[in-house]
Amino acid sequence: MANSDLNGVDKTPPPCPVKVGDRVRAKLGNGNWAEGVVDDIGSHPLTGRMFRIKNETRDIEHPHPYFHECQGHWDDVVILESADPPASTSTADAIREACSELADFLIEKNAAYGDSALDPVRIMSSADPIEQIKVRMDDKLSRMVRGKAAGEDAVKDFVGYWVMLQVAERKEGE
Repeated sequence: MANSDLNGVDKTPPPCPVKVGDRVRAKLGNGNWAEGVVDDIGSHPLTGRMFRIKNETRDIEHPHPYFHECQGHWDDVVILESADPPASTSTADAIREACSELADFLIEKNAAYGDSALDPVRIMSSADPIEQIKVRMDDKLSRMVRGKAAGEDAVKDFVGYWVMLQVAERKEGE
C-alpha cells in the first residue's frame, strides 16, 4: 500500500472536516489558536492535510489579518459556523405543509359558513365574535375530553378556531 507504514498500517489521513468559507478555530503548529475563515484547503508534504485560514483574531503579536496554515490533527479544529446554509429539514417542510393544509381548510370552511365566525348573523346570540369563538373552542375541548367527536376531526377544528381567534383579535385591534 502506498499510504502504509512498514507494518502495513494504513496512514491515509482522514478527510478534511472543513470547507472553504467555514469559520473555524484551529490550533497552530506553535500551539496557539487562530480563528478565522477557511480560505484554501490543500495538502501538506508531511501530514497530507492542510488548510489555510485568514486570521481574524488580530492579537498583539499579529495586529493585522494574515493567513495561517494549519496542519496536523483534525481534533484541533472547531467549526464555529458552517459555510453551508442550514438545509431545509423534513420537519420544517412538514410543518409548512400542515399549516398550508389548515389554511386551505379554514378558508374553505369560512366560505361555506359565510364568514359566520367573524361576522355572525346574531339571531340567537349577541356575544361578540371573539367570545363566540371561545365558546366554540370550549365545545371542541369538551368533545375531545369526553371522546364524542361525532366523526369530525375535533383537534383540527380546535386548531382552526385558535387561528380564527387570532384573526378576530387582530381585527378588533385595528
